[in-house]
Amino acid sequence: MWSSTELPSQPSPTALAGWLARFDCKRWLVAFSGGADSTALLHLLRRVTHPHPPIHAIHVDHGLQPGSADWAAHCQQVCASLQIPLNCIKVEVASHGKGTEAAARQVRYRAFQQQMKSGDGLLLAHHEDDLAETLLLNLFRGAGLHGLSSMSPARAFAQGMLLRPLLGMRKSTLLRWLRQENIAWLEDPSNGENYFRRNWIRNHLLPQIRQHWPQASQQIAHTARHLQESRQLVDSLAETRLNALYSAEFPQALDCRALLSLQPALQRQCLRLWLKNRQGHYPERAKLEEIRKALATRHQSWSIPWQGLEIIHWRQSLHLMPPLDRPDHWQQDWDGQKPLPLPRGCGRLQLLGPAIHDPVQWRVSLRQGGERMQLAGRKHHHQLKKLLQAAQLPPWERKALPLIHDQNGTLLAAGDQWLSQAMLDWLQTHGLALHWHRPWRHRTMRPASTESPT
Repeated sequence: MWSSTELPSQPSPTALAGWLARFDCKRWLVAFSGGADSTALLHLLRRVTHPHPPIHAIHVDHGLQPGSADWAAHCQQVCASLQIPLNCIKVEVASHGKGTEAAARQVRYRAFQQQMKSGDGLLLAHHEDDLAETLLLNLFRGAGLHGLSSMSPARAFAQGMLLRPLLGMRKSTLLRWLRQENIAWLEDPSNGENYFRRNWIRNHLLPQIRQHWPQASQQIAHTARHLQESRQLVDSLAETRLNALYSAEFPQALDCRALLSLQPALQRQCLRLWLKNRQGHYPERAKLEEIRKALATRHQSWSIPWQGLEIIHWRQSLHLMPPLDRPDHWQQDWDGQKPLPLPRGCGRLQLLGPAIHDPVQWRVSLRQGGERMQLAGRKHHHQLKKLLQAAQLPPWERKALPLIHDQNGTLLAAGDQWLSQAMLDWLQTHGLALHWHRPWRHRTMRPASTESPT
């Protein structure tokens, strides 16, 4: 929880350091563009007199402006004069239909994430006017509670924290302090281009609103704080309910019967949180409604694509699965010495135990259909299809199931569950265990967080 009294409202190095101290960061990483806001933040931190974490600056050059190299040079000069280490990172921005602003933000935060170590604090120079602009922008986009309260002063990010220590200050307050201290900064020429919606809100809409409500930015910021508190309460309730929805049979999946017993609003919140926890992104409301509509049909099996993954309904459980890259007739020789990566999404095979002195000669493939094998301790061959059905193996595991053959084409193992006598004897002789690592059996599926906070 936070309030306007907790964040510094004036440019004071002591107050700033006091607010940051509560997070016990190992390093302060300052996102430094060279503009007025980040310039003020960097100079304020440099003036902190009592012991504090090491300060490092990060400048991301998007290459979108003709003079971007000059901005990087300016940042280098400023940091050199302040004796603050600076890392300049040049990135490429490809919009892919997202828009230039959104794409630039995404690659910028990815660059920040790559620079962070455990316990670091990423310090951004967003201020109270930015908070007001963001709330209005998201309001016009039709955002819900999470979108309207998205700009928080502190939250987990990558391996550390994302912090906004200037969120209690007005832009005009920062500019006045910079002028009083005779500190130079750069003006981004794109800030005057009202083609961008945020700029239009900043340059056109908010000034008109302030003619009638002079304290508009502060009041909007107060509203954002109330929304932030409500969001935390809603998330806490959803987290409690979500923990009771996990399937007993599939610990990473949701029990659809239990989910459908909830009120629609709570269904949406639990689905949002489940997908956020698994993939790192909140789904749009339209996607949530698509899932709820599919659940209401009560069909036995269906799938919905989302964020490069698949939301799969199977056996009254909701699963989030990576897509399988399953090339036709994929085969790979394996000597057992090192783990064998399978096609994308299918996991990997490895032998657990002591090192092998005499490498084996196996051929690994994916299931094609029609295979038969003789299990250890059995006299007859069985259709692999019937073995999988009897074990009630999920459809995605059937598709990804790796098969191990010897040089003569005899099926030795299907995954790590079905073994021939020859494979079992060989493993026991060498003190080894065959392991098929399945990526979908891990609660968290997403890579290291690269989401771009508002």
